[in-house]
Amino acid sequence: MTCEHEFEYVGDQKAGQSSNRYFKCKLCGAVKVRSDNGTEYMIPAGEEKSNTNE
Repeated sequence: MTCEHEFEYVGDQKAGQSSNRYFKCKLCGAVKVRSDNGTEYMIPAGEEKSNTNE
């Protein structure tokens, strides 16, 4: 399944002199991270876990 991501800004995380900006897809839950130096990477959404006792 392919998602046509619709990202919304979630927030920043600062680490020393740099920071990362986080964006979450409204459709699939994946997160895109963009660093101050322009590097971007995706964190895929995790699968829902069932709490059933079998």
